[in-house]
Amino acid sequence: MSLLSYVRRHGYSDIARIYDKYDYKFYTGPYNLNIFGVRSADKNIGQFNDVIGIAYEDNKGHQVFLAQGTTDPGKHYAENLSNQKGVAILVPGQYRGAYVLGTHAKGKTTEHYALVQDRPVKVFRDRNRDNILDYDFNTIEEGVFGINIHRASKHQVLDDIGKWSAGCQVFRSIYDFQDFMRIVERGSNEYGNRFTYTLFEEEDFYY
Repeated sequence: MSLLSYVRRHGYSDIARIYDKYDYKFYTGPYNLNIFGVRSADKNIGQFNDVIGIAYEDNKGHQVFLAQGTTDPGKHYAENLSNQKGVAILVPGQYRGAYVLGTHAKGKTTEHYALVQDRPVKVFRDRNRDNILDYDFNTIEEGVFGINIHRASKHQVLDDIGKWSAGCQVFRSIYDFQDFMRIVERGSNEYGNRFTYTLFEEEDFYY
């Protein structure tokens, strides 16, 4: 069973309980969004094997939006380090108000509206180029590194992350991303342009 299929078995109340387990803030009220990621236990770099989602309320009740994505860097940036300390891997945790709507600017041909990092987050640094994710707590640093939440290709749904993530949280499908952004924009209209992102691990959903 894929991680996405497994997480789909968890409803709004289940996700709220997982937040509560870690004393994370869980937002309530129509379109007061709980944006989260779930990182796969598979430490091999290069696959869209994680989940990005939102637990929220609308006028019909409790809703959970889920999509396939990555919370990890791709092989290109793991092998071709742009930072001598190593490629960035977001540390699981809650980053309150760390994201705003803005432009993800990887390059002029790939710029698009997305959620962009606006306040510090914590990252591991992996520099050994072995294509296995290393979560070494001795390498953690905190800062604004451009760990955005965005889409991959606008032309196709990819199997390999390639150059689409240097540590960002990235949707595999543009269609899922478009649905995600519609919910985010509604949330922005209701509560303002400031969003919290919470990253979990696969094991957090096993209970």
